[in-house]
Amino acid sequence: MSEMQVMMKFEFLPNEIQMECYKYLNAPDIFDSFDQLNYRFYKLIRNIPLHVDFQYVSKSSFDNFCRKIILNPENLKQIYSLHLSNKEMYGQIEAFLSIFTFNEFSNLQSLILTQVKEINMNKLKSMLILIPKLYSLRLIDCNIPNSEIMAVLTISKLRILSIRSLYFVPLAKNETSVITNLTVFGCLLSDLYRLFQYAPLLKYLNVGRLPDCHEVIGRGEDFINNYAFHLRQLIIDEYGYEFEDFEIFVKQIPNLKSLIISAYDNIDIIDASRWEHLIKSSLPHLHIFKFKFYYSQYGKSIIADQFNQFQSDFWLKQHHWYTEYSLKESLGRTTALIYTLPCIADRFELKLDINRYYNKLINNFDVFHNIKYLSLDSEILSKECHYYFSNVTSLILKCKSNLFKRDSDRILLKAKHIKSLKMIVNLYNLKHLDISFLCKIESSTILLEILKQSPNLSSISVDPNYLLSLFSDNELCKYLNKMIKKLDMLIPSLDKFSKIEQFCKIFSNIEQLKCNITQLDDLLFLLNNLSKLSILKVSDTSTNKFIYKFKDEASKLNIVYYLRSYNDNSYDKICNLDLSIWIGKKTN
Repeated sequence: MSEMQVMMKFEFLPNEIQMECYKYLNAPDIFDSFDQLNYRFYKLIRNIPLHVDFQYVSKSSFDNFCRKIILNPENLKQIYSLHLSNKEMYGQIEAFLSIFTFNEFSNLQSLILTQVKEINMNKLKSMLILIPKLYSLRLIDCNIPNSEIMAVLTISKLRILSIRSLYFVPLAKNETSVITNLTVFGCLLSDLYRLFQYAPLLKYLNVGRLPDCHEVIGRGEDFINNYAFHLRQLIIDEYGYEFEDFEIFVKQIPNLKSLIISAYDNIDIIDASRWEHLIKSSLPHLHIFKFKFYYSQYGKSIIADQFNQFQSDFWLKQHHWYTEYSLKESLGRTTALIYTLPCIADRFELKLDINRYYNKLINNFDVFHNIKYLSLDSEILSKECHYYFSNVTSLILKCKSNLFKRDSDRILLKAKHIKSLKMIVNLYNLKHLDISFLCKIESSTILLEILKQSPNLSSISVDPNYLLSLFSDNELCKYLNKMIKKLDMLIPSLDKFSKIEQFCKIFSNIEQLKCNITQLDDLLFLLNNLSKLSILKVSDTSTNKFIYKFKDEASKLNIVYYLRSYNDNSYDKICNLDLSIWIGKKTN
């Protein structure tokens, strides 16, 4: 069926159904695809709620969307959610704020800012005050003082907030917030006690790191009597305090229904009887309990005994909370991991010689369903493996370095291993493949077979020297051209390629590229010959001469860039260079 036939069928749909479809599309994509088709689409997309996500959007698409919004300022009222990001696309937030002010978005309800700078805080605070319908604010990877945000929260109507820390929660009496959903990267336990006074309506709390800073929390302190009666869901990604501290803390959250917690090198928290007593006495409404506990110690492991404690009727029959554990012993040191099923982690490192202990009487197919990012020692592909990962989107294949092996013995990925790989990982969902850590690959047919088995693969990290050896495989090159949109080959330098022109032909559809370049001519060649390239990141050693010439050439291009070098001011001095470029179409 041709694209025209598809469009004709879509065009026959009534407006009500089309509007439902648009809810699942990004606004810049909607305008790029439907704006020029006919008058009906032109009018329709200007009368629907718009959800704008500029993360990973090309600068050309960014410029095009902003230009169309400027031509019809009424469209600003259609924008209900907005995501701006400086990650990978350096300068995007600044570029957006140079065109618009947040108080123009009268219906904006949700705002996400990734890697926002402190210089933007004045406009951000104005937004919180002047946009009455804003209820969700997420600051991702932002190193800005929280006091700047917290100062205006009480006069805003924010319900959902994601920030870096809670160190600046105001302590003024009678000062409260209507926040119900809070995500914080890291804080202290005492901050959470104070938070309950400040946000009494809190229902959902997600804490990234809760490290033990050896603070002493006295039972007589006022804030220890602050209860979060509305809190129903608590997630702690890294709990570092003693178990006793947690036992005291949960008394403040008596109506909790869901608890997800992880801890590292905290062996006293792996105590089934203590957890059972805590749940019965302090968390009577708890229905969902998921954990992941890791520890490492010298001497004989006691994990088997600890695991058996979680096999009582309370865990298995009353609550159906099943667990399993893995164990690795090396040089007298034991590392163990015990977790509820399915495993709550989204990242997993599958190493050689890890022994898994699980209940064979229950279905183990979906144990690792939540794992999105998997690192796998390629030697495992030659051995029996009892793991299966059904939903992995990012896969790192690496070899276990052994200096005593002959080079001829270090061919670690062979054709026969692909069958084993498919038995461990469902390749259908794979989007990113990293083979830059592999010692050696037998032939190009191996990568070709992986591409054929991974229809959604669009990103790859690879050693450029190995990539160069693949250029003679025409079938593989066709697959690379068709599938790969993002390429990472930071080491060694791209300019060591003698076939940079062939590289541009093979990867003519590339949109994001990370590489090492020392010659300005090669950099300009990439910018001028990769027409779909939107993001280019360069790291290498260079000279101030390179930097000065690049700045001169950059003024002629439609790009936004960030350049950082570590050197003195000598013209020919060698320096370390980090260059991030956000690329738009050429302007006349």
